[in-house]
Amino acid sequence: MPGIELEDIMEGISVCRNQDLANVFYRLHLIEAYGTGMEKIMKAYEGMKEKPEIQTTKNTFKIILPNVNINFISDF
Repeated sequence: MPGIELEDIMEGISVCRNQDLANVFYRLHLIEAYGTGMEKIMKAYEGMKEKPEIQTTKNTFKIILPNVNINFISDF
């Protein structure tokens, strides 16, 4: 959203583009609250070797979550 920086998102600022859709997701228990996701994601990766990667552009951000449940088995 214009005017929102990565630092704002990391602090829990949430700007909804479609309030009606967000309300439906909330009533279906698909979201808990607005602006709490980034903090929960970062806490979930505390102490992990791999951390989420955040990519930003002028108008968007994308978070890539490493799969920490994969065990790589090698015969080498």
